[in-house]
Amino acid sequence: VEYDFDTSPVLKVPGDWNTQRPELLYYEGPLWYRRGFEARPEAGCAYLLHFEAANHAAKVAVNGEVVGSHEGGFTPFPFDVTAKLRAGTNSVVVLVDSTRRREAVPTVMTDWWNYGGLTRPVRLLDLPETFVRDYHVQLARGSKRTVSGWVSLDGPRAVQDVVIRIPEARVEQRVRTGADGRAEFRLVANV
Repeated sequence: VEYDFDTSPVLKVPGDWNTQRPELLYYEGPLWYRRGFEARPEAGCAYLLHFEAANHAAKVAVNGEVVGSHEGGFTPFPFDVTAKLRAGTNSVVVLVDSTRRREAVPTVMTDWWNYGGLTRPVRLLDLPETFVRDYHVQLARGSKRTVSGWVSLDGPRAVQDVVIRIPEARVEQRVRTGADGRAEFRLVANV
C-alpha cells in the first residue's frame, strides 16, 4: 500500500503520540515520522543527527538510506549523516516502535504508561571534521582527589592534543590521543 507523508496526520516532536491524537491513546506498535529540512553541508565538517530519545526502538533513514537503529526509550543516540546530506532539501524518516516484548524493557507487564514516539528533541549537529565522540570523567576508585577518565575522538585527525579542563576545580591537563583517537588521563584536583 502506498503511503503519502504529505497528506498524513502531523505530530509534534518532541512528544508522545498517545496524548496528541485520541485514536492513538492506547496504541502500541510501529509509527512512521518524516521531516524535510534544508541543509548546506560544508567541507571539513561532520554532521550528526542526534536523537535525545525515541520510545522504544527506532530505525532511521536519511534521503532514502538507512543510517542506523537504536533500542532504548530513554537514552540519546546519534548517527553520522555527513555522507548522506546533500545541499538543499533533505528528508529524514524514522520508524518508532513502542511494542512491548517479554524479553525487553518495557516488558509485557509494567507499572508505568508505555508512551510511544520521539519523546525528546531531535537535532542536526554540525561539528568540526574531527570531534569528541565520547568521554568519561570520574573520581578514581578509592580517591577523593584523583580524577581519572578518557576521551575519544572521531574523524581524520585521530592523533592530536586534547585539553582536559575542569574550571571549578582549577585544573587542566593536556593529553595526546593515539592512532585510535583515544587518550586516558589522571589528574589531582580539589573537588
